[in-house]
Amino acid sequence: MPRWDLIVVGGGLAGASLARAMATAGARVLVFERERRFRDRVRGEGMHPWGVAEARALGLDVSLTAAGAREVRYWTSYRSSETLRRRDLVETSPHRAGELTFYHPAMQEHLLGLAEDAGAEVRRGVTVTALASGPIPSVVADTGHASETCRARLVVAADGRQSRARAWGGFAVRREPRWLAITGVLEGGNIPADTISTCRTPAFGHSVLLFPLDETRCRVYFCTGRRKEHPSLSGEKDSAPFVALVVDTGAPAEWFAGAQPAGPFSRGSWRSSAGTTPAIYFA
Repeated sequence: MPRWDLIVVGGGLAGASLARAMATAGARVLVFERERRFRDRVRGEGMHPWGVAEARALGLDVSLTAAGAREVRYWTSYRSSETLRRRDLVETSPHRAGELTFYHPAMQEHLLGLAEDAGAEVRRGVTVTALASGPIPSVVADTGHASETCRARLVVAADGRQSRARAWGGFAVRREPRWLAITGVLEGGNIPADTISTCRTPAFGHSVLLFPLDETRCRVYFCTGRRKEHPSLSGEKDSAPFVALVVDTGAPAEWFAGAQPAGPFSRGSWRSSAGTTPAIYFA
């Protein structure tokens, strides 16, 4: 009989939520997480209404709100600077829920802490180097000082979009061509705090998405087709060109007044884990 009922490879939002749920149900759970401290990267800051419903079903919604997540009720669409639609997500979604927004690294820490509080053993700073299937699957983990083989009744790989476990499990990976180039920003300014905003300029094929994280900060994404010319943005010198692109797409210039570079972008030459998307952050 293996020591663990469940081993989770990856302690992000999905892995930590699963670990918490299983540990709460009485399972013996072990989580391996590579990062000792979660970093700020370009990744999801918004949970759609159906995801909010799942969080409710797991009993996580109140805890997530207490940890800094906020439910944004409206979704506003613009064409250039013209308002097309302001949708009330609570009134128009089957789940009667808005969009849940949050600062990703903080929410990762919170959920992984909840898993540990529920009884899961969490080991951080550990790199999983191999996975073997079979009647009793096993995981080989490297702490940097020693290597250990752990066995469980079930192993779940939740190690993200660059998952190595997929190859170890023999899964074939298929990818669509990359149609969009996306640049991200964490912005301090006068962004509307009660709505997700999307701006589109069909003539140029550009779009902007703005996810408010709190009363003064917002994650902003500028998107353009891969076949169109997309400037490489990296370092503090490119903060103004980024804002200019966003404003040209239809976002009001006053939303970005007083923004100051911070985070990975302020250090320059930072790219997302996909290796192709430059990112800018403000605070």
